Amino acid sequence: MGFDHPHERHLGGRASGPCRSGAGAALQPSHEPGQPLTRSSRSANVSAFREVGSAVVDFVLVGALVALIFVALIQLALALHVRNTVADAASSAARYGALGDRTAGDARERATSLVSSALGADFIQDVSVTVETRDGLQVLSVSITTPLPVLGLFGPARSLEMTGHAAIPH
Repeated sequence: MGFDHPHERHLGGRASGPCRSGAGAALQPSHEPGQPLTRSSRSANVSAFREVGSAVVDFVLVGALVALIFVALIQLALALHVRNTVADAASSAARYGALGDRTAGDARERATSLVSSALGADFIQDVSVTVETRDGLQVLSVSITTPLPVLGLFGPARSLEMTGHAAIPH
């Protein structure tokens, strides 16, 4: 495209390029009263009329997109918070249950109380505690099952399971 291409022309029909209008020159073609309308002034009025309200539409579309991205980031942060809280509760309960004067039942109660205090009493779905032997060492495992929040705190049931392990001293 060059300076003489139709897409490179201003509204007044002048070619754009290195020669610019002065500071006092009008930016749009004007119509003198009593003069007949020319084709270029009619097309300028029509194109100006078509542009009216486009900023409002742009603002609404961009604003909706920004709001959607913001809500998605908040939901991602909530899902990560739930995951980290459940993982910490499982590992903390496993360490608590592995203490010398504690049992597997104490670990289950500790996991339930930690998740209930952080996320709500109805949020936890299942807590399982097992004692198994790995490489000649007894290990207490605490598994907590909760929903993974997809919309607020609601999500598919039993979709997040976190397990914490702790060695039981002899």
